[in-house]
Amino acid sequence: MKYLRLFILLTTLALSRPSLAQLQKQAQLSRFFDALNSGRFSELGQIYAPTDSVAPSVKLAIQAFTEVGKNRYDLAIDLLCKNLRTNWRLYGDEALSFSNLLMNLYVAERRYDDAECQYDWLKNTYAPAQLQYYQNLTLNNAVSKCIEETYKFLEENRKIPQMRIVCKGEPKPIKFILDSHIKTRLKINQTSEMFLWDTGSEGALLIPHRYADALGLDYRNKSVNSKDAQDPLIIVDSLIIGNFTLYNVPAFIHDMVNPIPALYDRRASEKELHDALMVYEASNIPIIGLPVIKHLEKLGIDWKNNCFFFPKKTLPAPTLQEQMFVTGVKYSKLITPFSINSVRALAMIDIGSTTFADMHKNLVNAYPKRFSTIKDVNAHSYSLTLYGVSDTTNVFLVKPSLTYANQLLLPKERLKVIGYRDEDQDMKSWDVQLGYPFFKSLGEVMVLDFKEMKLKIWRKRDEIKDLEKK
Repeated sequence: MKYLRLFILLTTLALSRPSLAQLQKQAQLSRFFDALNSGRFSELGQIYAPTDSVAPSVKLAIQAFTEVGKNRYDLAIDLLCKNLRTNWRLYGDEALSFSNLLMNLYVAERRYDDAECQYDWLKNTYAPAQLQYYQNLTLNNAVSKCIEETYKFLEENRKIPQMRIVCKGEPKPIKFILDSHIKTRLKINQTSEMFLWDTGSEGALLIPHRYADALGLDYRNKSVNSKDAQDPLIIVDSLIIGNFTLYNVPAFIHDMVNPIPALYDRRASEKELHDALMVYEASNIPIIGLPVIKHLEKLGIDWKNNCFFFPKKTLPAPTLQEQMFVTGVKYSKLITPFSINSVRALAMIDIGSTTFADMHKNLVNAYPKRFSTIKDVNAHSYSLTLYGVSDTTNVFLVKPSLTYANQLLLPKERLKVIGYRDEDQDMKSWDVQLGYPFFKSLGEVMVLDFKEMKLKIWRKRDEIKDLEKK
C-alpha cells in the first residue's frame, strides 16, 4: 500500500544540479518511502537524526506508523487526531492520506462512531476549508473522490461484525501435534476440526473449499467482501480454542494450489510427486492466522510437552527476549530484529514454516562482501507454498553467523537464499524468514506477548513450571 504520495519528493528535487546536502536529503527521503511502503515501520525512526530538518508530513508519518508497528493503534489514532484536525494546512494533500490511515485504524479497532465523526469532519469541515485555503480544483477533486471512497469503505466495513473473544475461567493449556506443522484439533461452529497454526498467515482463518462445504459454510451466497475478490470472505460464528471462544471470526475460503500438475510439467520423479502430494494433503487444511493469534494476547508454546498455554500471570524473566512489530493495519506480518553476518535485518516470525531460516537474495545483493554463497546442484530446484510450486535458487550461505536478542547463534540447518517477485510487496517487509525449528532451537518455551510486543524465550521449561502450578 502506498501510504504517502510523492509530492514531498518532487518538491525536494527543485534544482537540476542539487548540492551534496540536497542529495543527502533525497537519499533519506528515498529510504523513508521504501521503509514506509514496505511496512518496515520500525526502521522509520532510524532514517533522520533529531537535528535534521524534516517536512511536517514526514514527521507525522514517522510518529504515527512507528506506533502502528508497535501494535499501538490507540497511540497512532491520538497522534493523527491531535495533528490532523488543527494542523491540516501543514500537510497539503497528504491530509487525505492521513485521514485514510485514521479511518483504517478506527475500523481495525471497531470504533465506528469515531470513524463516522472523522468522515463528517472530512466532508463538512475539511472539504470547504481546503477549497477556500488552496483554491486548487485538482486537489478539490481529489478531496471529493476521497469523501466518496471513505463513505463506501465505512459502509462496507459496518456490515462485518466485530470479532470478539471470551475466556471462561482460567486459560488451560491445549496439546498440539508436531508432524511437520503445528496442529491442534479445535471446534469451529461446534464441529471438531484439525487446524494448522501459522503466524505467517495474514488472514484470521483460511479454510479450503472441501472443509467449508463439510462445515456447511455458505460462502457462495454469504461472502461479505467484493464479488470481484479472488477468495470469498465469510464470518464464522464461533471458534473454540481451549476455554477461549472467539465469535464472528473472518475466514477466507482458499485452497493451497495443488502442486502435482506443475511438477508433471517439470518431469518430476515418482518419489518427488509422492512426497509433494503428502505435503499438499498435510498442509491443505484449515489455518489459524495472525489476527486470531493476536486476539489471544499472549500465546505460549511449550516445545517440551507439545502444548500451547496462555499466561495471564507475570512470568519470571526470560532467558532472552526481543521486540516484535507488525507491518500493516488490516493485514500484516509479524517481524523481529535480526542480524546475519553483522548485517542488521528484519525477520518474519513464521511458526507455520518448517524451515529453520531462509534469507532473501536482496540482502546478499545489498551486501555482497558480507556473504559467501555456494550453489548446490543436488538440492531441490523448487519449493511448495500455499500458492503452488515456487522456483528456488539452490544457493546457500557459507558459514553464516546469526545474532538474535544479542545472542550469537549457530545455525542448526543450512540457510537457503530465496528470491521473490517484484509484485510481492508484503514480502519486502522482511529479509529473513524464521520457521518454528529456529525458535524451538532457542529454548524449551517461548511466548508471543502481543501486549508488550515481545518474543520471550526460556531455555528450560522448569524455569516457569512452578509459577503455572499456582
